[in-house]
Amino acid sequence: MLQEIEILKELDHPSICRVIDIFEDKKKFYFVQEYLAGGGLFDSYIHNVGFTENASAIIIKQVLSAANFLHSKNIVHRDIKPENVLFESNDQLNVKLLDFGQSRKIGQNEHMHGVFGTAYYVAPEVLLGEYDEKCDIWSIGVLLYMLLSGNPPFNGNSDLAILEEVKRGQY
Repeated sequence: MLQEIEILKELDHPSICRVIDIFEDKKKFYFVQEYLAGGGLFDSYIHNVGFTENASAIIIKQVLSAANFLHSKNIVHRDIKPENVLFESNDQLNVKLLDFGQSRKIGQNEHMHGVFGTAYYVAPEVLLGEYDEKCDIWSIGVLLYMLLSGNPPFNGNSDLAILEEVKRGQY
């Protein structure tokens, strides 16, 4: 939790949800973040709103911009997925990346270990046990695939089955 707070203090980007303040009591931390009235990308996706190529490009450009900003600060998100992308309002395609609970700050040329992320979006190198910030780019590619096709590139009846498909790399 303390690492997430330190990371959040460094984030000031138009495509990253702004944290206004953080409070702590004896039992919990409270994050006050900007209000994003448009709902989640995941909700839009599952309600079959549909995304054109143009809309998908606008959304992905913003997510890539956020990832580029994070990576320039040596921060890896490690859980980019539709649930962590919210629309700023209902009537436009401005999105913001949020949920930095699995994020990590790394040194130059440092590799991470341990499996983090969500089955559909996790990069194969994460499953192999040694990876860097490029795992975020894989997740964004999966996100783009889903926006354009309406289906995940790797599927299965369980997380384990999905992870096996990701390892194989045949979508």
